[in-house]
Amino acid sequence: MNGSTPTVEFDYRPPRLQLVGLTTLALCGAVGMIYMACTNDAPVNVKGWRLTPEMGRVFYGVIAAVTSCGATMLVVMVYIAFAWDRRVVITPSTLILPQPSRTGLSRDEIEIALSTIHALELVPFIGRTQLLRIHYADTTIHIPGNMFASKRVFNELCQTLQDAVDRVRTADQV
Repeated sequence: MNGSTPTVEFDYRPPRLQLVGLTTLALCGAVGMIYMACTNDAPVNVKGWRLTPEMGRVFYGVIAAVTSCGATMLVVMVYIAFAWDRRVVITPSTLILPQPSRTGLSRDEIEIALSTIHALELVPFIGRTQLLRIHYADTTIHIPGNMFASKRVFNELCQTLQDAVDRVRTADQV
């Protein structure tokens, strides 16, 4: 064995079952709000504000529009989770991961030389989720832990990447 890190690949996609469940709830909520917006014939009381039936329909319509937008975004995420093969790959000399984008929906990949990585740090993200912050060259990139099948898989990625970076640093010093 030459001491190099074997190539390791991790799926990089949101948890499918949770996403399908959340999308189903959001779609049901959107349909319910659309129904309320179309059929409301009674005054509506919103935190002490009494709305006429017409104002109630507008109120429910706005909520229906917002929930429909959220449900649509979740449907897109379900499509991505099932149709796109996104990955994080650690090779003996590089880290390959999806290219960051404003929407987080990029299929393109970037390749980072392990020798350019200055630091790795775990930071809190949303709730109990962690974010792996990678400092390299003159920039920083983030890998959210909730894009992996489980916390165990995310921790395995972090440890494998740390070991690979340490191995490259040791080899560079020799």
